[in-house]
Amino acid sequence: MTDRKFTHPRDVDENHTGWITADGNEVRLYAWDDTVDDRIHGAIRRPDGWVPGTWSKTGALPFSGHFTLQDKPQTVTHWVCDYPDSCGIWWPDKTNALRAKDRNCLAIIRRETTGDKVEYFKEDV
Repeated sequence: MTDRKFTHPRDVDENHTGWITADGNEVRLYAWDDTVDDRIHGAIRRPDGWVPGTWSKTGALPFSGHFTLQDKPQTVTHWVCDYPDSCGIWWPDKTNALRAKDRNCLAIIRRETTGDKVEYFKEDV
């Protein structure tokens, strides 16, 4: 667990992707109590619906590490031309991958990386 103060919604920039619990559930934060204990109030999305949650200023939920707040990892996307024996350059946008495509390119592949998870998708071209 970290000793940093959790990011206040008023300090979040436009690239912030939101919050999740340590076990991957979506979280909505809706109130910050700026008093002595700096409590964070919100809700956790569980399979059976939303349940209330109250966290400390470090994002810890008392009595449960599974619901500790974490910044939701940002998804990074790249595209590449897939060739019979190799891949080309990983491009940050599909437009450049399409420009690099030649007659030997079998497909355009989209790679999405979110935290430690990597997924690949064949794109229609």
